[in-house]
Amino acid sequence: MKNKKKKVSEILMLFCLCFIPLIISTGCGANSCVRMTTCGDNDTRLILYAKGVDENGVEYTSCVGPAGCLGLGLNSKCWPTECVKIRTSSDGTEEITGCVTYYNETGCIANSEVKSNGSYSTNATCFGISLCGNEYKETVAESVQANKTSTCFGISCGQRQQVEPLNYNSKMPRAFPKGCWTSDK
Repeated sequence: MKNKKKKVSEILMLFCLCFIPLIISTGCGANSCVRMTTCGDNDTRLILYAKGVDENGVEYTSCVGPAGCLGLGLNSKCWPTECVKIRTSSDGTEEITGCVTYYNETGCIANSEVKSNGSYSTNATCFGISLCGNEYKETVAESVQANKTSTCFGISCGQRQQVEPLNYNSKMPRAFPKGCWTSDK
């Protein structure tokens, strides 16, 4: 009996160790948006990665998070279903970059609401140097909440203030809304 328990615990430990690289590459952190950027594009997707340009000219890179692969949400942005990194330029001098993390409520991701957490930076540049701009954060859960902060040389230099949501998160293209194995595109 002890041998079976030991075997089961070893198998569970091995299973957990196998998922550590996936959790590290798509979990929490400053650069958690997209780290698996070796190959794949809008037409030739890999299981975990896709990139492309949407109809509005927004460049995006998308990867599936651990919840998207396992089909199980934990109601946390640290356990995302998908992460989308975006970049767009409006007139050559102002650039918007951002990261949207999509996550699901606890339970099966096919039967639960998608929530999102987006962080966007708008920077005015001169000779490629970011002088001033804004950081806009948007959270979509039970309601949509947004706030904005001024930035100077890429660092927050103003007070955070609540603003009307711009609904940026809902406009971002998702390559893997159904998880690892299927795609709507």
